[in-house]
Amino acid sequence: MLVPSTVEEAVALQSALARSVVRTPPPDFSPRTAAGLDVAYAVDSPRVAAAVVTVDIATGEVLESATAVGEATFPYVPGLFAFRELPTLLSALGRLRTTPVPRHTLKPARPRGVREGDARGEVR
Repeated sequence: MLVPSTVEEAVALQSALARSVVRTPPPDFSPRTAAGLDVAYAVDSPRVAAAVVTVDIATGEVLESATAVGEATFPYVPGLFAFRELPTLLSALGRLRTTPVPRHTLKPARPRGVREGDARGEVR
């Protein structure tokens, strides 16, 4: 994944990609599995850890999980977390035997973005 080198480039790319978001699932969309992804940042370091877990929707059974560790090369900018987190998340996803269907819960549009405290837990 090519990470933009400036905040301005990231905002422009995010705006361009937003226009291609399909907000309704296809008529035959009936997933049997779901994936959850999260990251944690090391204190006073660019290191980031990413985790992904896939589950059976009907039973809640964990089917597979994977982790990866990398370095965040993009600055901390609310609303642009993907450019910090996605490279390591993609690395964790690449360690799964199966590829989850790409569906994402839409977050508020810029400039609000994702706020601190939206996560369920904190990593210290």
